[in-house]
Amino acid sequence: VAGLHFAYRWQANGVDIPGATQANYRAATADQGKALTVVVTATKGTLPSGTATSAAVTVKFASATILSLSRSVIFSWQQTTATVKVTSGATALPAGKVLITLNGRSLTEVAVAAGSSGVVTYPLPKKGSGVYTVRASFVPTSETVAGSTSPTKRYVVIF
Repeated sequence: VAGLHFAYRWQANGVDIPGATQANYRAATADQGKALTVVVTATKGTLPSGTATSAAVTVKFASATILSLSRSVIFSWQQTTATVKVTSGATALPAGKVLITLNGRSLTEVAVAAGSSGVVTYPLPKKGSGVYTVRASFVPTSETVAGSTSPTKRYVVIF
């Protein structure tokens, strides 16, 4: 209908979000774990207004995957160990799995128990001389936490 005017009120867990009165809203860190809705009120002149509330969408908690290597330069007869720490803003870390890749290829998949410390250690296989890249990703089984991937780490194997 021509001439309709719309007003928007974004809410987190049923409470108005201060200043969130546009048609679009970008979820903030403070919204993690909360159910977001938008209340839209349509008006036109002296006609009665109409209000509708959207279905709720719960904002996932962010996670972070931190990868460290016990050594970055080794000999071919030595090993380096990957330590992966997964953190999240959720009350407890959900169950999931940590995927470790070596030079872009899947190396291992390690289960992470719900509520655990989120620390995984894995000895990387012995390799011949060269430069190798390692990366770790967290894939949660819960819909409340988003997955994450670590920055790539490199290690060098000399003779």
